[in-house]
Parts: sequence; structure tokens; C-alpha cells
Amino acid sequence: MAWLEAARKYLISAILAAVPIIIFVPSIIDYYPYEISLSTTQVEKSNTLWGGYLNNSVIFLPPNSAKVLPSIEGDFLQPASKRNYQLVGDAFSNASVTFAILGNDGFQEFLRNSSAVVEPLLRRDVAAGQTESFSVPVSDDGLYFYVFVSRELAQNAMVRFNLNETWTYDVVTPELRFSFFKGLVPPVAVFGGAIVLAVSLVKLRKIASETPEPEQPPAGT
Repeated sequence: MAWLEAARKYLISAILAAVPIIIFVPSIIDYYPYEISLSTTQVEKSNTLWGGYLNNSVIFLPPNSAKVLPSIEGDFLQPASKRNYQLVGDAFSNASVTFAILGNDGFQEFLRNSSAVVEPLLRRDVAAGQTESFSVPVSDDGLYFYVFVSRELAQNAMVRFNLNETWTYDVVTPELRFSFFKGLVPPVAVFGGAIVLAVSLVKLRKIASETPEPEQPPAGT
């Protein structure tokens, strides 16, 4: 019978349409069409340790003597917990000098051996009237000293020194990105399934209303 085939077709359509509705309705209730991803950016931080002129701009450096900057106590640095830690700066002198950065052991040797610069972390020979820039990685916590040793007889010698500590750290930033699956699939599946389900049910109801009642057999037969 034609009406029976049509009814079977719309019943199957109604069942198939109900499946995506059942699956995706929870997604519609908690509808959030974005995915959160984490973006990591490496940022550099800098801190000024020392900057300016030695001894009020004017010092006297006899040959082969030393000037310790900024003080004999040195700076206690803590690079061990910081990534890509460096000492960065520049040194200028109007006289010929040797500039060095020493750890505590090297500085003690420096004091014992008449200002000899031994095993420095950094050494730069600064020509008169020139500026030497530098960058030196440091990994161990401890005392560090900055010394200038004259290489010529110079009265009214002037040394300008700038020093920064720099390191890097990560900044994690959440980013929202529209999700095709979360944003489009659930509503399309639910609303499309609802339309097909509604049409199928309407068609089934129409078929049911147009189907003739089966004839009752005569009584007593």
C-alpha cells in the first residue's frame, strides 16, 4: 500500500532527525562557540645596577693602580633563578684603562696580586676617548665586582660606567578562537533535525488522518 510506504519513510525520517537532537542538545544548553588556547611570549626585564661617573666625575689613576666600582663590597646578584641572565652595559674613559667584571674569587686574587686581573668574567681594554659596550652571561648567585685599572699616567681621568642586569620570563596569555565545530555543528544539527522531525510528524499525522478505517466484519460471521 502506498500510504504504508509513505508512513514508513516519514517514521524513519523522524527517528533519524531525533538522533542529532538528542546528541547535540546538551551542547546547545552550554553553548560556547570558542576554544581557549594559551599563547606564551618571552619578555625581557631590565634593572639598573649602576650608572654614572666614578668618584664625582674626576679621579686620579696612577699607572698600574686600580679603581674599584662602585664599592669594595661589590653587588650581590641572584641570576640562578632567572632565565638568560646577563650583565649589559658600557664603559667610557678619557684615559686608557682596563675594565673587568670579577667574581668573588677573582676579586680576592685581584687584591692579593697587586691589582692583576685574573680569570675575569669579562675584560675590556678601553682606549682613551672610546666607549666599550659589553654583554656577559652570569649563572651563579654571589658577589660581583667591577674594576678599572689604568694603563697610563693620567691626571683628571674620567670614567663613565653604566650597568644593567637583564633576564627573560614567559608571559602566558589566553586567546579565544571561534570553533567551527562548537559554533556551527550543534545549532545546525539541532535546528535542522527539529525541522525534519516536525515535517515528518506532520506528514505522519496527515497520513493517519487520511487512512480509511479498516472494515469491521459483519456480526455473527
